[in-house]
Amino acid sequence: MLSPRNYLALMGIGIAGVLLRYGAYYFETEGLSLTGFVGALCQWDCRLYNDLAYNGYESSANPDGGANWAFFPLYPIMLSSFHFITGLSLIGSGAVLNQCCIGLAAAFARPLFKNDLSGYWVFCTLLIAGPLSFYYSTGLTEALFVMLTVIVLACLQRGNYLAAGVAASLLSATRVTGIFIVLPIMVQAVIDYRRGTLTIGPALVALLLAPIGLIAFMIYLYVDIGDPLAFAHVQSAWGRSLHSPFFWMLWGLRRGPSGLGFWLIVTAIGALTMCVVMALRGALGAALFCAASLTLALSTGPDSMPRFVAGLVPLTITTAQILPGSPATRLAAATAAAALGVYATMKWVGGHAQFLV
Repeated sequence: MLSPRNYLALMGIGIAGVLLRYGAYYFETEGLSLTGFVGALCQWDCRLYNDLAYNGYESSANPDGGANWAFFPLYPIMLSSFHFITGLSLIGSGAVLNQCCIGLAAAFARPLFKNDLSGYWVFCTLLIAGPLSFYYSTGLTEALFVMLTVIVLACLQRGNYLAAGVAASLLSATRVTGIFIVLPIMVQAVIDYRRGTLTIGPALVALLLAPIGLIAFMIYLYVDIGDPLAFAHVQSAWGRSLHSPFFWMLWGLRRGPSGLGFWLIVTAIGALTMCVVMALRGALGAALFCAASLTLALSTGPDSMPRFVAGLVPLTITTAQILPGSPATRLAAATAAAALGVYATMKWVGGHAQFLV
């Protein structure tokens, strides 16, 4: 558990992260408006989530075949509720809500690092102020997905399968890839059963709870639209088509370093490599969760790959853990991460980050 002093340190990192992103906004736009800063962070899907939170799901597809059925319901429900309770704008609500989620994720993750306190602080810096931290600062699902994943993993570590199952059900209501959280539940259940510390009942309850979010959304889509898989079928409107991941890997690599697709595929390969490292370090369940999520994402094309990576917090945990243990090395890594965070935020708010979309 974190001490009061550690909570203050965590809050300090959070404030520093916000100030760094605000500085990036100023350097890119020369604007000082807080409203402008929060609005500039709300790019691409953030605006669609705001519309969904305000207007609900569409009853029919647009002329181009698109519809907001691709977006799972938990985050829009939370965003709409937060907006109603606080009176903040939807954009402001998303920014505050996501900062709360990512802060809680960092706090809940402490047991996952056991005695590696310096690795934990590197993780917090990567999460709150690192290269992908801007995703967690606006109305996107990444912060919620990260928080719920951390809760599941921390509960499994403590043997609390009921709480893990409840968090897993919420995870599967946040993104379709949330359903893969059953993999670490299954792996941990087998480990605990072999140790003699678990009976079948709690694990079975957790596994039954995990898909409830997805099932509930599918039932809603069937009743309201007539297609329980509308969230998948509507992907074609964004130019996504289902192929083997190897098809997309070859597609991207053949474009060479001058092509955007090349770097998206390199990102995917790097993340999959980290999954192997994770498995070799003994975190097989988390590795399978990340690998399955990446494979499903890659099967529909490499677009938005950095966002998928940002949502898979075991990758960030492993990155922090495998860094050399010397304080100087980890301090340098945290500093470099924060600097990259500023650069990435500048590109994001300036609209120059097609790679990051």
